[in-house]
Amino acid sequence: LVIVSDGKVALDNTAGEKLQLRKSEVYGSAFQTKEIKIATKLKALSESVVFLLPTADFYNTMANDYELTQK
Repeated sequence: LVIVSDGKVALDNTAGEKLQLRKSEVYGSAFQTKEIKIATKLKALSESVVFLLPTADFYNTMANDYELTQK
């Protein structure tokens, strides 16, 4: 998962798509019903805070922290 906490980033994926993600946007397989292409390149377009989190770690965190699931 790519989670943009602040700023703006450009992301390239294996399908050759060029995407822009802004504050509070997420890219990855969580919560998606369609196949998501793997991100191959990430570049900050402004001062940014970005978290890269394996999907399994995200699900484990949510499963183990009741308060996070309620927000």
